[in-house]
Amino acid sequence: AIYTNEIVPAQTFFEFTKPFVWSLTPDKRKDISISDIKISNTESLPRIDATLSNTSILNISDIEVVAIVFDTNDNAVAVSSTFVESLPDRSSRDIVFTWPNKFDLKPSRVEVIHRVPLEN
Repeated sequence: AIYTNEIVPAQTFFEFTKPFVWSLTPDKRKDISISDIKISNTESLPRIDATLSNTSILNISDIEVVAIVFDTNDNAVAVSSTFVESLPDRSSRDIVFTWPNKFDLKPSRVEVIHRVPLEN
């Protein structure tokens, strides 16, 4: 910390005192895919089944997966999420989303998205 006795600095300068080495953090999001999305039981207890795949050579952890159901006007009408603690390298697993009540409107499409932290 630099103490300025409550004076606001107008500018600052810095320099690297050692050679600077950039390191690239791999974007794990591109190594995850979601396929085989199927919606069923929309008139009773709605369910979405999908397959989550990891194509990388590394395990990926802390994956949040969200299913969004849209009506014919392209409004999101239902959302469900799940959390996958770990997905081993070059593997797939089935994931399921459920709702306790039927949908009020007829679904026209489903989108399943995922989010992983940049660093594990």
